[in-house]
Amino acid sequence: MASEKAEMTHLSSHQRLESSLAQLQQLPLSSYDLARYLFSQLALEQRSSAVYEVRLVDAERHHFAVQLDDVWLDCGADNAAKANPRLLMPSQLVEQISQLEVVALSEMQLQFMTMENAHFDHCY
Repeated sequence: MASEKAEMTHLSSHQRLESSLAQLQQLPLSSYDLARYLFSQLALEQRSSAVYEVRLVDAERHHFAVQLDDVWLDCGADNAAKANPRLLMPSQLVEQISQLEVVALSEMQLQFMTMENAHFDHCY
């Protein structure tokens, strides 16, 4: 019974990230900001996740990745100005360089992050 529940959690986490990929690819975010955005979205849903700097088999640069249960989402190279997220297979992950301390953002802060052309007046 416990293994069935773990399998269902794994599948639902995987399916959830997979269904979010199209939406995430449309966001005008850097790789780090995408990782923060995804981490914050999951925190708002009361889901526990973590953000890591990782080394991948097919990449020269380190990448940012979000881990939800045993599912990994690659948020792009550490210098990517526009992220192109993708689900990672376990065989693609070489090592976890470090876990990043990320503070979950509020829903309002997340909305500001996704504004493509934001303009703020500097009024005092």
